[in-house]
Amino acid sequence: MSVPFDTIPSGIRRPGIYSEFNLAMAGVGLPPRNDKIVLLAQRTSDGSKAALETYKVFSAAEVAAGSGSGSIAHFAATAMYEANPYIDVTVIGIDDASSGVAATGTITIGGPATGNGIAAINVGNETVSVSYENEDTATDVATKLKDMLNIKVLPVTATSAEGVITLTARNKGTCGNYIRLGAETTGNGITAAVTSAMASGDGDPDYSAEDGVLDALFAGDFTVYVSALTDKTNLQALRDHLDQISNGVEMRPAVGVFGYTDLVGDMASVETLCGEDLNAWRMSCAYLPNSKSSPWEIAGAYAAVLVSEDHPNAVWNDLVLAGINAPDVSGRLSAMMQEELLNNGVTPLRVVPGEQVAIVRAITTHITNSQGIPDAVRLDLSKPRALDYVRSACRNRVSLKFVRIRKTEENRQLLIDEILDVLYLLEAEEVVRDTEHWKDYLTVEDDTVDDTRWNVKCPAAIVPGLHVLAIRIDLL
Repeated sequence: MSVPFDTIPSGIRRPGIYSEFNLAMAGVGLPPRNDKIVLLAQRTSDGSKAALETYKVFSAAEVAAGSGSGSIAHFAATAMYEANPYIDVTVIGIDDASSGVAATGTITIGGPATGNGIAAINVGNETVSVSYENEDTATDVATKLKDMLNIKVLPVTATSAEGVITLTARNKGTCGNYIRLGAETTGNGITAAVTSAMASGDGDPDYSAEDGVLDALFAGDFTVYVSALTDKTNLQALRDHLDQISNGVEMRPAVGVFGYTDLVGDMASVETLCGEDLNAWRMSCAYLPNSKSSPWEIAGAYAAVLVSEDHPNAVWNDLVLAGINAPDVSGRLSAMMQEELLNNGVTPLRVVPGEQVAIVRAITTHITNSQGIPDAVRLDLSKPRALDYVRSACRNRVSLKFVRIRKTEENRQLLIDEILDVLYLLEAEEVVRDTEHWKDYLTVEDDTVDDTRWNVKCPAAIVPGLHVLAIRIDLL
């Protein structure tokens, strides 16, 4: 076979020594991995970035500037960077729905004070406190708290009248319903109580709207999508988007994550959402009931921790989500609850020593195949990420070594050899296994319709994570 040249003409007549570089032979390793997070979250009008404008950030402060201080996007990004500051993040801010309604809640202050003390209000993970003095009225204390609430960066704004503080979510829609409120005082005549939890938020943005957020992201190369919204319609739209961009034509590796929190007694709602409404092997839901942290904060921290493990089929068991609030003991998931969730497409979070929140096992929301039969093959979130990497490694090698070739038997065997070499390298990295056993499965066949096409059948026996170790202790 003649030596091919890219830049030296075959019929050149001028005497001389000509030389060019061939870099294809250097491509013998595996491609690097670089996770890129994209955050889909609501913005506020005081942000400098327009709605649906993507912008790269390096801190939560940049998200506050771009998407609005106190916005859903701001708090989700804050949780991300607290869980893992070494991340590649792009934000796309979303406007509230024009018909959206902001959630509201109320806290009632009683008085007057009969001595000095402190009154505090909890908004999610944040606490705002003021001091009061003897003979301060309930209205006085409520006004002080209202002023302090509006000084601090929170996902709510506050008003007060006659001892009643009304909190209104900065962003419209159901997101505000997840903001947890609390109130307490040191006594001496002053009382504080949540008289109405955050509620009545309604009307979410639409991910699937024409020329909306998913259309804006379609050509992107993001590997982890973080959804601040948790409603069925938007999550199904994200599921369909991920399936489309990762198919055999677009071939862009990606998974989507979201957070969920509610009362332990309402586990059925998250199980229905994940296992029945979604049933998606490229999506994962991190669930932590009774936490003061919001779903978007849980989602942000979860995504940041997922990308902290660089291995394609990582095991995330017991990795800590720094900054996420640990619920009280009475509101935590038992071992049996965690097992039930894992059988229904939900990734449970648990509290580990040090009052930290950690991943039990990162799984997808996929639980049954198209016939409704239980399907454990696509259980772990590591599976789509590992397969994506196998595809990327094979494509990378082939694109380097087989540019403008012809269909010859020699090139067919060279193609088989190169793909096998990639599989052996992947086996050395514990991404795939049993390559020697499956090597005869690798075939390169002529297409029966297109004479210019080869069809390749490539084995990929993904190495599973070790999740269960059963030990029998014998009394001897």
